[in-house]
Amino acid sequence: MNSKDQILQTHLPTVMAPKYEEIASCGTGKTRLAMGHDGLYIETNQIWGRLVKKLWHSDRQLPYGIVEEVDTFRDIINSIWPIMHEEVIPHAAEFAEKKMEWAGQIIYTSEGLKYLPLDFTSTGLNARYELPSLPVGEYFVVDIHSHHKMPPSFSYTDDVDDSGGVKIRMVLGNYRYIREAGTHFFQWKCRYTVEGFFFDWREYGSEN
Repeated sequence: MNSKDQILQTHLPTVMAPKYEEIASCGTGKTRLAMGHDGLYIETNQIWGRLVKKLWHSDRQLPYGIVEEVDTFRDIINSIWPIMHEEVIPHAAEFAEKKMEWAGQIIYTSEGLKYLPLDFTSTGLNARYELPSLPVGEYFVVDIHSHHKMPPSFSYTDDVDDSGGVKIRMVLGNYRYIREAGTHFFQWKCRYTVEGFFFDWREYGSEN
């Protein structure tokens, strides 16, 4: 096999789900494609969460076993709201007041999820930054940036940035300050990105 093909298949292998026994588990930190009886799935098993999503549905039964969808990334989103309200929204609102974009990260550590501020350059159109190196045992999980008063959306640049690796990506937008309540309000969009495949979550409003 060509050495380049070996690299590709090592990075993103394809396995066939056995019909008469359980499929072997996906290693921690690994991502793979799995062919099941009803189509093709992508599976990633990160230390902070596991995701199995169908990519393609077969119109006929294939001679393979069952692959079931799994989503524990959702648990991450449900657990970050204290960080969002205490750290993310106040910082994003500070820049939104100036009509500038903001960026930050939420990381996984042995003590749980934590907010990680970034050094970035900001304009009204983008926030540019280089991700710092993390100590052993810490991992980037949620990538967040804001669009101040513009609607939250994922751009072509975001798609290019998310063409590899595994993360949860969140964007804030439609910022406004509700003076009567003394709260900062954002709408947000969220998606899972797995080796260039995008899976949209839901859109909400969030205030602080």
